[in-house]
Amino acid sequence: MALPWGEYTFTCTDCHGDGNVQYVQAVVDEIGDETDEAELVWGKCEDCRGEGTVSVASIYRALAEHAKREAYPEAVEQAHADFATLNSGEVPQPRTEAQALKSR
Repeated sequence: MALPWGEYTFTCTDCHGDGNVQYVQAVVDEIGDETDEAELVWGKCEDCRGEGTVSVASIYRALAEHAKREAYPEAVEQAHADFATLNSGEVPQPRTEAQALKSR
């Protein structure tokens, strides 16, 4: 049996079409350290990006993003480092040519 042409969408199995998931998160004290306590919090579903449905195209997009992370782990590390620097209030400096060539 052949499927008719078109975009197929499916209800997300993680959030059951709601777009939100509940997960356990560690409680952080005033200093920023994690405590032994945990709390239930609601967050946006990562699988469907909060839309509640998953399409074939979004599955291919997720697979492509995963393949990029697998193929270029040093680029992912650098992006995480840059993001952490931005969150700390510092401005990241351009990489030298040697640093850029080292990551290839």
